[in-house]
Amino acid sequence: MNNTFILLRHAQTLIDLSIPTEKWKISEQGEKKIKKLVETGIFDDVELLFSSDEEKAVKTIEHLSKRIGKKPIISSSFREIYRGKENIQTQEKYERVIEKILVDNNFRYKDWESTETAINRFKKGILSIDERNQNRKILIVSHGLILTIYFANILKCPSRIIFERWKKTEFCGWGIVKDEKVIKDIV
Repeated sequence: MNNTFILLRHAQTLIDLSIPTEKWKISEQGEKKIKKLVETGIFDDVELLFSSDEEKAVKTIEHLSKRIGKKPIISSSFREIYRGKENIQTQEKYERVIEKILVDNNFRYKDWESTETAINRFKKGILSIDERNQNRKILIVSHGLILTIYFANILKCPSRIIFERWKKTEFCGWGIVKDEKVIKDIV
């Protein structure tokens, strides 16, 4: 891994249990937070932009794209763990399911994607970018679960603490990975 990867969690979403989570939109508070972060100029030297193809990630990266004048490349490699068409109706039950999938890479809830399948997809996307570029600063907008798993994987975190790391991963939180090492943790 010869490039520097900045991995950014999308802005806060507006929860709408009537539609699948991948179709949720950014909330007004999320819009304000990402605009404020981008206006700091902290990402102005980014050379390449990538985003998950989910709307909340695409809308998040649009702010940076406008500021630095670079068009993002949209990729399904950086999607969140697929969580099916049926939304879990309570936060408590949702968190219990998340805890189970973060502890057991092969556990699948209903028609959800396993964490093993998701992290392999994500890593393959990173590797593909890394192989095509040399010594570039690259920003990827993705999602809380997959980013938590990715960072925990690099840090070799025991599975028992990954759920707590996920709960601490903020909207618009970001971390840096270079040479397969965490330079700045997302948590």
